[in-house]
Amino acid sequence: MTYNLDEPCLCPRCDNPMEVQLPIWITPGSKRVDTGEIDYESSMPTEQRNWWCENCNRHIMPKAQV
Repeated sequence: MTYNLDEPCLCPRCDNPMEVQLPIWITPGSKRVDTGEIDYESSMPTEQRNWWCENCNRHIMPKAQV
């Protein structure tokens, strides 16, 4: 599965935007981060330990994007 990091990635439990470590923690869809420097081919987005929901306070994979 791949994720478009220019769009918010939502938590499957609470629907809040999630953060991902690529190799820095960002909130996908954030206008304050230069996503041009991120390696979109990295395997890091496919690993649950690299996703974080601040609201649920846990690592969890985001919802699939449509």
